[in-house]
Amino acid sequence: MPKEEWLTGSPVGFHGPWGTTYPANLRLKAADIDEAGWMEYTANLHTRPLMPDYSVRDMTAEDRLALYRFLRALGPAGTKAPGFLPPGQRPAPPYLQLVLPPPAG
Repeated sequence: MPKEEWLTGSPVGFHGPWGTTYPANLRLKAADIDEAGWMEYTANLHTRPLMPDYSVRDMTAEDRLALYRFLRALGPAGTKAPGFLPPGQRPAPPYLQLVLPPPAG
């Protein structure tokens, strides 16, 4: 992937029982928030599936700050991700259909 596209999210949705979510464009988020705001945002991050928000919350403050500075150095690029679609709404392609396994027993 070219550097110009790093961390710009994706228009490919993840569709499952929770609805449809899309990978966020972190470069636009970092361009739209100051350092203190980023630290607060990432310390309290709670997102919908499939983003592993706990991984960001569990980062050290030093690592979260380094991520912010890296994103700012890359600069804004790309477009904002499509918005969340609630359960029952079918997304426009492209998307990945994620199916939960049946209950055990």
